[in-house]
Order: sequence, then C-alpha cells, then structure tokens
Amino acid sequence: MDNQVLWEVYTEKKQTLKQLAARYRCSARTIQRRLDAFPRGNPPAEARRVIVLMDTTYWGRNLGLTLFKDAITNRNLLRYYVRSETVQDYIRGVEELTRRGFEIVAIVCDGRRGLTRAFGGIPVQMCMFHSRAIIRRYLPLKPKLEASRALVKIVDGMKNADRASFLAALARWEAQWSSFIEERSIDRNTGKGHYTHKRLRSA
Repeated sequence: MDNQVLWEVYTEKKQTLKQLAARYRCSARTIQRRLDAFPRGNPPAEARRVIVLMDTTYWGRNLGLTLFKDAITNRNLLRYYVRSETVQDYIRGVEELTRRGFEIVAIVCDGRRGLTRAFGGIPVQMCMFHSRAIIRRYLPLKPKLEASRALVKIVDGMKNADRASFLAALARWEAQWSSFIEERSIDRNTGKGHYTHKRLRSA
C-alpha cells in the first residue's frame, strides 16, 4: 500500500476511511496512520501550458480541500486546506501557479458568483456537471412542458456533444421557444405582470 496512492484515492476519489480499509483489507486506524504520515505540502509540478480544473471538496463541516488540477495530464498542481470555499482562494491559487511559471490557457470551475470574471484575460468555463445541475435545478424531474423537455434533452446530451454542436442546439431551442418563454401573466391579487414560465426562463 503506497501512501501517495492512498492519499490520492482519499482526496480525489472521495473515499472514506471505512471504504479504504475494506479495499486494502486493513483497519481504518491503519489507513488514518498512513494518511497522517503522508507529507501534505503541494506536489512538485513542472511548469507548462495547462488547463486548470479547480474545485473544493469537503469532509465534515469545517475541513475542505481546494484542488487545482491540469485537465490535459490529469495531474494535481496545487492544493489548499480550507474551512470554506472562497473566490479569494481560487484567485490565490491561480496567482501562485502563474508565479511558478505555468501558462494557464483556460480555467474550468463551478461558476461560483464572481469567479468567472476574476482572472483577467484567462478564458473561464463552467464545468458541465455544474452547468447541468444549475439548469436542472429550475426544471421538474419529469417536465410536462414541451419546451422544458426539449431543453432537458439538450442539457443531458452535453457530455457527448462538442461546443459547436451544443451551442447550435441551444440556439435552435431559443429560436423555437423565444415567444413561449416571453409570455406574461397577470397576478389577480396584485394586478402586476410576471413571466408565465419563470423557472424555464431562469434555466
């Protein structure tokens, strides 16, 4: 059992001590001892062109790991232990990687408020998982509206589509349903107007 491999499985694949103990056929205490023995400084990494994936994972309420990974090689570049996820920690990480000589050609993140505009001229894209989760948050699990069903189909196909195909499908959807999502209704109690399909518009 290699301590570095164990640490990577623990931090990146989010395995619990109990799961690791079952996998390696030892006690949870042994797993904890080996994790404690692993040096927790930032891993050395050779400066190069990178696409940075960054996200924060939590264990319990007060322990989080903010991780910066290279999407090209899938190797970890930098990590911070944090109590909560903040835009400032992501900015600090990008600045540190830049100081180390990395050329960051793009950033993929969770779309946290303020994050997409925090890095100057570096292109920033929200990861597909978070994009899909945000859109589905506004739509029912089994949409009744035809427009909603069509949008869900496009979103669910994100992982298999290239950027051009996805944007083209989204543009066709917007063209087809633009009048529908602009429909307005009048509240009988207040007399004020509001969008009839507000959640679909938000999605």
